[in-house]
Amino acid sequence: MAITCYNVVPGETLIAMIIQTTAAATCVVALVALGDPKIIIFRINNYLTNQSSHNQKVSNEKLSNQNPRNEKTNIENTSDKKTSDEKSRNEKPSYGKDNGERVCRGRTGVTVIWVILIASGCGMAALFTEAAYEGWALTSASNLLNAGAAAASSPSTPSVASLFSSVFANACSHLASLGGFLLLCVATGIFEEALFRGVMFKGLASALRLNGTNQSLLGAALASSVVFGVLHISGGAPFSGSELVLPQLFAKTIQATLFGLIMAGLFVQWGSIWSVAALHAAFNALSEAPLFLLTGQVPLTYATGDPVDLIILAASAALLAPLAIHSAARLAASDHTSLSRI
Repeated sequence: MAITCYNVVPGETLIAMIIQTTAAATCVVALVALGDPKIIIFRINNYLTNQSSHNQKVSNEKLSNQNPRNEKTNIENTSDKKTSDEKSRNEKPSYGKDNGERVCRGRTGVTVIWVILIASGCGMAALFTEAAYEGWALTSASNLLNAGAAAASSPSTPSVASLFSSVFANACSHLASLGGFLLLCVATGIFEEALFRGVMFKGLASALRLNGTNQSLLGAALASSVVFGVLHISGGAPFSGSELVLPQLFAKTIQATLFGLIMAGLFVQWGSIWSVAALHAAFNALSEAPLFLLTGQVPLTYATGDPVDLIILAASAALLAPLAIHSAARLAASDHTSLSRI
């Protein structure tokens, strides 16, 4: 159904891509809603229940401290509390329990911030690179017209102001279409997360668990992430005549696979498809919006043949690798978690 939706509206314009992706996302979300509606429902009840339990526990501790039975009981309670605190400090964090509680209770703030920073860095690096290319080309053309062939053979180095003056003008002219681009990022995040995490990852995890396979969560995350990465090399025709096409395609596959593994770990922890879809949409927007403001075009392929693009892909993959390894470790530690809690 999703593939059919991409052929409903022909063309590669921004409007066509928005309609195609939105239709595909609607189909996948509808499929998930029919098969597993829990993951498309916000987990507000879980948060309120956990918060209420925590408040009740704190209240009980205060009451017990205010109404001690005797001095001996107070001493024993104090000793038990110290022993419990020391034990909790020495124990390693628990990522999952057999009693069905939600897994991967480790902090995700660092992961989210790191993903956002990587996306922002990729976007700004692509923007500065494209601006430098355009600024140098404009300066060279101006030298050619004003000073003849001699100036063209040795153009002066453009200043920072002249280098990015055209960037600001182009950004203002493409600002009107920025809303459409952001809508495309949101639709893409919902479509890909619902398909690869909501359908493929959870379906594979269920199948592996039914077969008695160990590490079902980790195995399903790896398999779905590899498919996610391989499918990211599709798109428009790659740049021909460059030896960097294959390395770029390989780097993009690795980067997308690592990103998919991180999203799988967050999906298991958060239990809602909307949270990972929002982070996915933010990653796409921050990494591609600066270049979109400059050119007004959505890239159709990652195989551009540009060495700088290859460096950006390789750097982002290297920065995502530690997060992916940590996500894989948490998934492995959460193998006994009930899938109904995801």
